Amino acid sequence: EGEGGSGLKPRKRRPHLATDCKDLNECDKWRSQILKEIGGKVMDIQNTTLPEARIRELNDEINKLMKVKHAWEKQILKLGGPNYTK
Repeated sequence: EGEGGSGLKPRKRRPHLATDCKDLNECDKWRSQILKEIGGKVMDIQNTTLPEARIRELNDEINKLMKVKHAWEKQILKLGGPNYTK
């Protein structure tokens, strides 16, 4: 069986570059993960008790994730997947 016999796949980290991923299903999985991260940060940013500095920080993180999401969507399209950018 290998891998300790637990039957669980080790948790893979998202590739740094979307273009390194050549599997459409894998790309879709990473895009979904990014959407969840964005959603969580959007929920956090709506907390009215947060200090302005934290709001700005979250906003920067969301903007960065939006760029990453776009890169994954370009790669998905390149691999013949759906066009999410419409």
